Amino acid sequence: MKAVGRNYARFEFILSFTLREVFIIRYSLFIIHYSVVSFFHFRSKTLALNVYEGMFILDSGRYARDPEGVAAQVNKLVTDAGGEILVSRQWEERRLAYPIKGQRKGLYWLMYFRLDSANLADLNRQFSLYDVNIRNLFIKIDPRIVDELVKHAEVGPAAFQDRQLPETEDEEINVEDYEDDEEEDEE
Repeated sequence: MKAVGRNYARFEFILSFTLREVFIIRYSLFIIHYSVVSFFHFRSKTLALNVYEGMFILDSGRYARDPEGVAAQVNKLVTDAGGEILVSRQWEERRLAYPIKGQRKGLYWLMYFRLDSANLADLNRQFSLYDVNIRNLFIKIDPRIVDELVKHAEVGPAAFQDRQLPETEDEEINVEDYEDDEEEDEE
């Protein structure tokens, strides 16, 4: 009989809650759950937007035939993935160290863009399917140096070609001194 009494006491305890109290308990549990879920959801949306550097090796023959089309397609792939392009430009064309996909020359394309980190894998997949792309690499950029890298990429190599080396105030080099040294070495 004691066992029946204890079970009845538990049942009586559960029944002692009024409908209003049950509603308040369920509502407060819902609020706690929703606030925790929304906090992590909001946090993942705000902190996941990163700046990436994309380096692409493109088929130089295809680029030579249609430079605007290839550049537009590279930019379109990034924007379709939800990215915001900061800088996109041709870096240089050079001979590859070894053949990649049968190509001996490649056009290096440099791009800085802002993208949600969840979309990076999809973007990488899209570039692997793009037939002009030979290779690609994405690097996450530290937020502290983004502005400097973007400025440097916007300027490009043209700014450094016209740059003059600073003149030194050292003694001028006399060619005759070197000729005398060569004659002494021959003797």
